[in-house]
Amino acid sequence: MRRLRDLQIVHLHIGTRRLPARVLLVREHTAVLTGEAHRLAGAQRRPASLAFHVGGSLVSLTGHLSAGPIPETTAFTTADSAHLPDQRAQPRLPLSLPARLEFPDDPPRPDVDTAITDISAGGVGLEPFEAPLDTRVTVRVSQPDGTLVLNAVVARCTPAGCGLRLTETPPHFADAIMKALLMRHRIDDEEE
Repeated sequence: MRRLRDLQIVHLHIGTRRLPARVLLVREHTAVLTGEAHRLAGAQRRPASLAFHVGGSLVSLTGHLSAGPIPETTAFTTADSAHLPDQRAQPRLPLSLPARLEFPDDPPRPDVDTAITDISAGGVGLEPFEAPLDTRVTVRVSQPDGTLVLNAVVARCTPAGCGLRLTETPPHFADAIMKALLMRHRIDDEEE
C-alpha cells in the first residue's frame, strides 16, 4: 500500500471483472477508491485484487472490497500483513487560494500574505515564507460567506513551500475536504 498515491489510477479485479478506479486516499492497509466498483461493494467483504504501475513495474495486491466511508466510494483493504505504513495521513486537494497568516505568539511580527497551494483535513500547503518549525500560525481565508480561520503550527519550510499541521479545524471541515476531493475526481474522470 505504501506505493499507492492519492489520485493514482488503479484497476480492481473482482471475480472475472476488471474495473478502473482512482485512489482517493490511502490509510495504513486500506485505500479509498472512486469509480464504478462501489456498485459491487456491499455490506459484506468481497475478495478482490488491486493492480497498478510503479515506474515500469506492475504491482498487484490481494485483499477485499467493501463499501467506502463516503457515498459512491469503495474501500480496498490488503490481506497481506507485510506492509509499511503510508506517510501521508490525509489526501491533499490542490488549489490556489490567497491567505493571510497571523502569528499569535509573536505580535510584533507582521502578517504575511501568501497563497494556499494545497489543503487536506490535516494540513495546509503554502507558498514559501520564513518561520521556525512549530511556530503557531492562524490562517485566514476570505470566502464569499465569511472568513475561514484555521489554527496550525509550522511543520516544514523549504524553498519549494511550507507545510502547516492543523491544530484545530472548524466543524465538518474534514468532511468538506473529502467531498471536494470526490467532486474533483468526478470532474477529472469526465474530462478523461
